[in-house]
Amino acid sequence: MSTNLHPSGLEGQIPVDMQKKYATFLTDDFILDDYFVQWVNTPDLHSNLFWKDFLERYPEQQDNVLQARTIVQNLAVASKNGVPSQDKTEIWEGIVSQLTPAPRRIRHNAWFRLAAAASIVLISALVYQVFMSPHTLPDSSEIQKTSATNLTFETLANYDNTPKEYQLPDLSKVILQPGGIIRFVRNFDGPVRELTLSGEAFFDVTKNPEKPFIVKANQLVTKVLGTSFSVKAREESLNITVEVKTGKVTVFTANKDNAQDPETKGMILRPNQKVEYIKSEEKMTRSLVRDPEPQIIPETLEVFEFHEAPVPTILEAMKKIYQIEILYDKEVLAGCLLNTSLTNETLFQKLDVICEAINATYKVVDGEIIINGKKCS
Repeated sequence: MSTNLHPSGLEGQIPVDMQKKYATFLTDDFILDDYFVQWVNTPDLHSNLFWKDFLERYPEQQDNVLQARTIVQNLAVASKNGVPSQDKTEIWEGIVSQLTPAPRRIRHNAWFRLAAAASIVLISALVYQVFMSPHTLPDSSEIQKTSATNLTFETLANYDNTPKEYQLPDLSKVILQPGGIIRFVRNFDGPVRELTLSGEAFFDVTKNPEKPFIVKANQLVTKVLGTSFSVKAREESLNITVEVKTGKVTVFTANKDNAQDPETKGMILRPNQKVEYIKSEEKMTRSLVRDPEPQIIPETLEVFEFHEAPVPTILEAMKKIYQIEILYDKEVLAGCLLNTSLTNETLFQKLDVICEAINATYKVVDGEIIINGKKCS
């Protein structure tokens, strides 16, 4: 495949005439186009501008572009991760049956064109990962497969080089990072507010206890009632990360066993906690975010001063401010008194000051802080 491709050969210009060529493309045409593939795999400012302008001129091509983009991304992943090849006919039937919604189906002869562009093993791996993986959708009473014939889907994508904010039908807000894509049923029709995410996004969710908010990102599912959190689920990344800013969320993986609710095997995340899902190991680990934020109004922090105060009193105040569990032996630390004023320091800087003063240590375990110290003389 050639490098540094440009449809017009003119740097710094948007070739309108060449855009007309793409106006009639189907999904498979995009997949086999060198300039399109180069943009998906190695985007730059110029190619981002070209495709952004193209979609503004031809919005009816959005579904084809997004569908082809996902396939090209997964083809790149499949080339690095071997997946057993499958029978061509079975694979093609899988494509036809699983591409929903499909405003413009991939033509059957595209299979032979794709096979000429890449090996059968890669195509088999691609289809297996994108359409036949058992982890694509969790089976629970509140998360169900919906038929494209009954519902209308909406897609939001950020092709800019800067974050972009959108307002969802329920007045929730989402900030999509460059390259991020979300897809959901228009107006959130149905028993839940459910969307799928590819890339990275921050969600500020409007509370609605009767209609949970659910984000699906590859194998990981995040369920909330009303909170703010971020999800990082880039196709090329080996891990998926969910970080909670406020409120609580449940994070769980899709379950192969339909008889069991996958949420029961998940984790509950509280403010300033995060979970990292390692795809290769199908394993979740919980920890604290890099820089925990206070969960109370800033004015309260201004009075975070103590005079001859027992360390347990200071630690309890910190637990309320950051809403993070801090475990320690109250009896051991009861005799430790401190004069301290902590305002602009981060949580971990505050802990460093306190532990150094009483000759103690701390560590983060499963999203909680454990302090180990001795009695003060």
